[in-house]
Amino acid sequence: MMNKSYPESENSLQRKEVTFKLPEEQRILAHDVFDFDPTKPAALRFHENHGSNVVLSNDGQTAERINGHDHGIVMCKYPMLINRLYEIRLDKKDPGNGDYKWLNDKSYLFCGVTIEAPGHLCLPGDAMEWGYAVVINNNHITLRGQFMTGNPVGKKLENLPQGSSIGLAVDYRDRLRLYVNGEDQGVVIGLGIPFPCYAFFDLIGPYRKISTLPIRPLM
Repeated sequence: MMNKSYPESENSLQRKEVTFKLPEEQRILAHDVFDFDPTKPAALRFHENHGSNVVLSNDGQTAERINGHDHGIVMCKYPMLINRLYEIRLDKKDPGNGDYKWLNDKSYLFCGVTIEAPGHLCLPGDAMEWGYAVVINNNHITLRGQFMTGNPVGKKLENLPQGSSIGLAVDYRDRLRLYVNGEDQGVVIGLGIPFPCYAFFDLIGPYRKISTLPIRPLM
């Protein structure tokens, strides 16, 4: 499939592929199921279905890739709530050696959202192979398998040091936003994000271990 380039604007990401949304009343019911109390910190946990090279610990709040450099996808256990930040901390980054040393020259971590529930999902080896997902990395966004260039929102995902944080949120206008070290990097997708959707993170290359941070409201 030929890659396409798009202008550097929010409107350029309002692609026709994203046209399916649940009715508003269904979205409200889905939120109510989780009984989220915005006055209390809520633990973010990863689902038990994850990449084959990943092990979970700390009651599902820590994920570590123990082999290879791929098959490291972890998904949040429950669907995202509107106007809440889903955030992880980079706990361990390898210095790199041998065949994988090139990854450290411009290392990055994939993240994004998918409409596929994690329960019985067969996860791909890396997020770029995911057909039903919005995938973000340092220099492009992939929407349902198609590259969309010209959006710098993921630029700060490059070469993040250990201890950095990465977060995803869907705001009240149903726009997906990326956060790096608590700072809003801007809109990833400017059209309504399908709901329900699940945040995911892909432990690729030198990034080996992450931990979740408490879910919190957007400021």
